[in-house]
This record gives sequence, C-alpha cells and structure tokens, in this order.
Amino acid sequence: MKIRVWKEFIAPNGQKYYYNLKTKKTTWDEPESLFEGNAVSQGQKDESPVFAFPLFNDWYLVISSLGKKFYFNAVENISVLELHDELNTQLLQSIDKQKLILLVGVARGFIYDEYLQVYEEIMENLDFVKNEISNEYKELQVNVAQESEESADKQDPGDLIATDNGIVNDYYSSSDEEVDIREDKFNEIDLAEDNLQQNDGIRTEVIRTETDFNEENLNSVETLDFNASKEKYFQLFEKYQLNSFSTWSNQSKVVMDDPDFYLITDNSLREDIFEEWCSRKHSHHNSITSVDKDDQTDSSGAHSSAEDNLDDNVADQNEEEENLEPTKYHYLSHIISKANISPDTIFQDIKKDNKKLFKQFKINKFITSKRDLESFSSKLIFYYKKFDQSQRRDIFEGILEQNKTAINKHVVEHSDKVLETLNTSVNEDFEKETQLLKLEDILGLSGSLEKLANDPKYYILGIKDKLECLKNYLRNLT
Repeated sequence: MKIRVWKEFIAPNGQKYYYNLKTKKTTWDEPESLFEGNAVSQGQKDESPVFAFPLFNDWYLVISSLGKKFYFNAVENISVLELHDELNTQLLQSIDKQKLILLVGVARGFIYDEYLQVYEEIMENLDFVKNEISNEYKELQVNVAQESEESADKQDPGDLIATDNGIVNDYYSSSDEEVDIREDKFNEIDLAEDNLQQNDGIRTEVIRTETDFNEENLNSVETLDFNASKEKYFQLFEKYQLNSFSTWSNQSKVVMDDPDFYLITDNSLREDIFEEWCSRKHSHHNSITSVDKDDQTDSSGAHSSAEDNLDDNVADQNEEEENLEPTKYHYLSHIISKANISPDTIFQDIKKDNKKLFKQFKINKFITSKRDLESFSSKLIFYYKKFDQSQRRDIFEGILEQNKTAINKHVVEHSDKVLETLNTSVNEDFEKETQLLKLEDILGLSGSLEKLANDPKYYILGIKDKLECLKNYLRNLT
C-alpha cells in the first residue's frame, strides 16, 4: 500500500515547497514520488495555503486548505506552529479573531461571498499596526539618541571654573600646583578690577543705556519693516491667486519670479506668512460677513440703505452659512493633507512642523483626547503613505458607496438644496470650503452619518479634491 510521505505547499511568493512527514524536513526540490508503497490511501486530502498574512521579520501567518494555522518564514524556509518574539506577538493580538475564524471556515470550504473584503480588512489593519509599531520603535530610538546627546553635552559643574560674569575659564587640574597658579592669577585680576571699578562704573552705565536705546529702536524698525513686508506678501498671494489648500513648496514656484518675493530671504519665514494667509482665508465667511455688516452701519448706529434693501433670501443664506460647523477632524485632516509626508513621517513630525496651524485652527478644542488625536492622525498618515491620490479617490468613493442608502435618503429629502449647491460654481478657496461644509450639513454628517464623519477614510483627500469628488458622486445620485 502506498503512503503519502510528502506534502506540497505554496509559499506566499508563489513557489512550491515540500514537507516530509517522516524526516520532518522541508525542501524546494520536488521529490520523484510523493508516496511510499503501492496505493493511495482513501480520504487523503491535499493541503495547500489559502490565505497568508505578512508579519515582522519575514514571517507569514498561513491558513491552509484544511483550516490549519501555522507560521512560515520566507527567507529561512521553515514552518512553525507558534511564534514567541515580542513584535509578532503584539501584531497578532491586533487581529480580529472573529474575522480570522471566518477565513478558516472559508479555507475549509464554507461559502462566503465577501471573504475577500474580510481578508483585505485584516491586511489593512495589519499594515496599519505594523506601521504604528515601527513608528513607536523609531521614536524610542530617537528619544534615546537625544538623551545620549544631552547627557554627553552636560558637564559636572565641579569640573569647571567660572568668573563672576558666568564665563567658564578653565577645567580643574588634578595637580595642586596648577590650581595654586590659577588662584594667584585670579587674585591679580580681582585686585585690578577693584582699582578700575569706580572709573568704569559710570562709563558702563552710559554704554548700557545707549545699547538698550539702540536695541529698542532697532527692534521697532525691524518690526515695522517686517509688517510691511508681510502685507506685501499677502498682496502677492492675492495677486497670483494662490491655492490656500496647497503647500508652500508648490505655491512658492508660482510667485518666485516676482521681485516682491525677495523682500524676505528666509524661506521658513515665507512659509509661516503663507500659512498665516491660508489661515485667514479659511477663517471662513463668518468674519467676512461680520465685517461687511459693520461697514454697512454708520457711526450713529443706523443701517445703510444697502442693508435695508438686502434680499431676504440672501440674508437667510448668510445666516445659514454662519451656522455651518466643520466636522471634528476637518481642520486636522486639512493640515495633514498639506504636509510633506515621507515613508518615515510620524504624527509628531507633522505636529512639530505645523505648530502655528495647530494653534490657529484650535485643533485641541476640536479633539480633546490626545490618544484620539494621535490615533486618527496615524491612520490618516498611513493612507497618504500607502496610496497615491488616484487610489485615495477610489477609497473615498468606496466609503461613500458603503453609505449610499443613508446619503441618498438625505439627498431626496433636501433635493432642492443639493441641486442648488451642485449647480453653483465657486472659485475662492473659502467658498469651496463653505460649499463642502454645506453639503456635509445637508447629508447629516453631524447626525445620522456621524460614523462616516469619524472614519479616517472620509478625510484621505484635501478639501478641494474632496468637494470635487463628493459633488461628482452626488450628481450621479440625482
């Protein structure tokens, strides 16, 4: 009777390998025969990998056609039943056990039409957690390196000699003779200082007063010059109609040939001014509306004739726009969309580079939980690292499609408002943002679609691209 002693498997890279049940050895070379004896035992079933999930250090979690789980190392070409290293243990704990059990059933023959979506969700989660663990490890290494540098820079105060003005003059020597020589030297200096103290006192005060006066005036002049240059920069941005939803690295190319561009030579300062201008643009219509109303009122408090004749519909529209509220993650996602994200970028990098924007957009007031802030940002950064803009558009449309029933319900209920918004073309950046907020309000993102408003996938496009994509999707519904 023939007995099968070799089992055939397919590695995640697609290559076949063979495992001998007797010798417990694995080989890439196909044996001459998979059996020993004269007949194949009935009921024998071939086992092959069905699902494979990449882990750390070249390991894969594999689910076979018999529903068995094991771990395969693609480099060392070995299979084991358990992994004990800390990184993979932490990674495996993040897997949704119910989804994994479902895939085990599918591997055994259970019919479930959406098993590929479940598989992709597990893969997506593993990618995200791997990225997060790697970033934590990288951040830990950076902190350790910084602490090492700081400790290396620190000197024992007992090893230094300082004068009265705090300037370090020398190091202590192990030789008593050298210390005595230095002490004599300092005594001579002290005597000389005592003799000159009275004569130099008045002159020092005069010099200090003159220096303070000059610095004060210099600072005032510099402040005036900077403010004037900043205002010219604002005019420059308006002149070339820069996109406030873009990045300085891109928009600077538009204005760099203008002579006013070189009023400021520090590029980081230029970028700060650009971000301030963007913030003003995004401060939305509320400030603009209030300024307009103030201009329409004279010093006696009487309203101008223009305001008296204001059409009721326009007034209602302005009031409606004033009441629009951005979603919880609206401005955070806007900052991330403008950031320069590399494969090594982590949330702390973006926060460090955009401190002013975090303050201007009051991110901490929108998102009070530090854990929520870091978790959401890390997920969003992951999408920007993993997918290009075209792929992110597809993902955005996909999550809209998943919520199609609820979205369509709101579109039907507010069809007039939706059609009016879709047919209104806007050019200014703040108008585009207003239109996006209006559509989000109509679709109920603060109500029945709050789950969508809290999903990172809803924020994987910048404001301008999101508006365009959302309008195209809604046009297909109406």
